Amino acid sequence: YLRCGQHLDSRRPRKNSFAEALAVLTPRLAWIGSEKAGPEWACLFARAPGRTVELAALSDSEKMCVLVAASFDALGLARSLVLIDLPEHGLHPEDQAAFFQGFCALFAEGQVIATTSSPAILRSIRREQVVVLGGSR
Repeated sequence: YLRCGQHLDSRRPRKNSFAEALAVLTPRLAWIGSEKAGPEWACLFARAPGRTVELAALSDSEKMCVLVAASFDALGLARSLVLIDLPEHGLHPEDQAAFFQGFCALFAEGQVIATTSSPAILRSIRREQVVVLGGSR
């Protein structure tokens, strides 16, 4: 059980926009925009070094970042209480702490309560933010 605090405010987007929220969650993916592709619309993203990819071709972890950024922007969640179970699910261990720090930065004006078993996430936050439930430290 973790509680994010105000100390991550420097990574929070200045505006509530999808592109800025996505950049906070993952520096490896940028939203380009949407364009007409025949009868359908394509939602396009850029991966370094300049590769363009459609939404359907993103990895599961990239799709999760897109979903969180879109929800944050569309629902105006900046000052919300957010409960998240296993934020590390589907993420490579090397990406877990950065994603969680970005997630907390998005909700710096609100409150995040998370459950995790990720050593990377636990190492990335201050000890006083951790509450151990049902076990010993």
